[in-house]
Amino acid sequence: MIDLIATIVAIVSLVVAGGSAAYLLMMKSAAKQKGAAGAAIAADVGRRMKPVLVALAGAVVALLLTYGGAVPDILGIILGGGSAAVAGNAIAAVRKDYK
Repeated sequence: MIDLIATIVAIVSLVVAGGSAAYLLMMKSAAKQKGAAGAAIAADVGRRMKPVLVALAGAVVALLLTYGGAVPDILGIILGGGSAAVAGNAIAAVRKDYK
């Protein structure tokens, strides 16, 4: 049962982190197309991309941990939840700043 929960948490964290990374990449691309007017936004989004990519890597590791026993499953739940929280907070901050 814990294996199923860990897998669901890891998949959800992978979706959240992947979606956050894709959103930031789209914002950076749109800002770069604006030329000099979007240079500051592109630089800021690039700075905010690092924690999201680390969260994405954490989500992948969390998914890999779900293939183990009970202890790796629990570690996967913790890592997956933390990765989703970091990625979600990063996107919330970006949306708040550029709304």
